[in-house]
Amino acid sequence: MRMERFIIVLLLIPHATSNSEQNTVIDVASRNGATTLGRLLNGTTLEKRLLNDGNFTLFAPVDDGFSWLPPSVLDTLNKNKTFVDYVFTSHVIPDRVGSDNFTNDVIFPSLNSVIKIRINIIESKATADGVDITVTDLPASNGVVHMLQRVMYPFPTQSILEYLTTTQTLSLLVDVIRHANLTEYFKGEPFTLFAPTNEAFAKLPDGFLQKLMSNKTGLIDLVEYHVLTETLFSEGLYDNERLITANNKQLIVTVMEGNVVINGALLKVFDVILTNGVIQIIDRVLLPPN
Repeated sequence: MRMERFIIVLLLIPHATSNSEQNTVIDVASRNGATTLGRLLNGTTLEKRLLNDGNFTLFAPVDDGFSWLPPSVLDTLNKNKTFVDYVFTSHVIPDRVGSDNFTNDVIFPSLNSVIKIRINIIESKATADGVDITVTDLPASNGVVHMLQRVMYPFPTQSILEYLTTTQTLSLLVDVIRHANLTEYFKGEPFTLFAPTNEAFAKLPDGFLQKLMSNKTGLIDLVEYHVLTETLFSEGLYDNERLITANNKQLIVTVMEGNVVINGALLKVFDVILTNGVIQIIDRVLLPPN
């Protein structure tokens, strides 16, 4: 009697995993404290893009970082998906950029066509548009995530010169820059401008400014004494720090009881972030030596 032998072959077919094993930049950000961002992105055009394959760098604000926003802005984010897209496309670089590519004042284009992300290094800490990067280089299947202390908002849309010319309280500074023929100079970058208000100019001795207006060399010296050729946010200012100005002179920083003073001038408004640098508004005109 002939025995037939049957061989049963079991084919083990692996179960298809979900999209990128749920390890996209959005998933990674949510698991590391950015659940509010994940909720806001739900159903947006940006979410669809960030769930696909590709290379993205997401700067993800932690949940507490939304408390920095004005209530009206947060309310709009909760109601308007188009506004969510607008704000958070400015938090994404359309490429994989690790922290080893961070250098002071390097600029990266974002998915928002009119917004760029400026990286600055303050001591050993990196910032994005002046916001602390708290955790770097979280790997994702379609990019990398850097966690932020808060939302980058408002983001810069004006240059230094555009901001000055549209801010009435700084109109005398604009006059000085124009008389010094330095408007083209301020189209470059990067800069930190310590900007004296009109009230600050009013504290000068009678006739001083009028006399200076006829002295182009003196005007240039005065303006450049208010300029650093790098972007310096207030977080990078510390007591007894020496700053080198655009005309190679020195400013001394004093920090006392929460106040920041530059050569006797009090910082009144911190970190006006602009496309080619930052403005720190002060209450006195800085007078160069001699």
